[in-house]
Amino acid sequence: MVYINTFPMDNFSETKSPYWMEMVDFILHLAMRESSLDDVNRALFNRTSKPGRNFQDYERTLQKLRKDGLIYVDNQKIYVGSINKCSWIKQGIEKGIEQIWSLAEKIEPNKDWARKYDNTEIVEIGRIGEEAVVNSLRDKIDERYHNLIKHVSLYDDTKGYDVSTPSTKNHDKRLNLEIKTTVKQTEEFTFYLSRNEFNVGSKSKNWSLVFVKIKNDIPLILGHISLDAINNLFPIEKTSQAKWQVLKITIPISIITPELP
Repeated sequence: MVYINTFPMDNFSETKSPYWMEMVDFILHLAMRESSLDDVNRALFNRTSKPGRNFQDYERTLQKLRKDGLIYVDNQKIYVGSINKCSWIKQGIEKGIEQIWSLAEKIEPNKDWARKYDNTEIVEIGRIGEEAVVNSLRDKIDERYHNLIKHVSLYDDTKGYDVSTPSTKNHDKRLNLEIKTTVKQTEEFTFYLSRNEFNVGSKSKNWSLVFVKIKNDIPLILGHISLDAINNLFPIEKTSQAKWQVLKITIPISIITPELP
């Protein structure tokens, strides 16, 4: 029998093993099949023993998953648990680690957990995206114009844009950029647009949305679109007594122009 409650956990760290996800995937597969503890025991013994993936490694991983609530035991069977209290999954989701997103989708395919990670309401995620754009602008724009690159949101979040900058194509042209950042690992991009951002963008031809995806802890600038590209998504207000203030918008990544404006 697998001694789920007794194997020592001292000094165990999943991040130290390059085979961690391989072992997690195998144990999760057994839990999805609602395997008995005897079946789990046999399955682990029958796995080919390799450095870092022997029986004790799998057994220790099994305990870690139970401790973190990703699996649970009931009536001598193992079942898939929840990701709600698992800190390393939360950190992996926030950093856009593909393997962690894939694991979370297996455990909770309804993706309720993903809702809070698909927009810039998470301050740290938004900050990383904005800094990535500012750094990229400095790389692409002549050094003589660097003093015109302004990270506006650092000192004023009411302007309706995050960065004021010369265009990367024509340094004499001024642009205002609203940066949207996500860690969501899909072919769609979901973001929130405030009424203030919409109003500012509607009145200016020099206003653009810029999209950043954090993937495997690295911010990747996907590109930009103008507000005109998504005008058909905005609701029609039939009366001044009812006005929208924030919209949740989902667009296919394929419509994003893959460069900075």
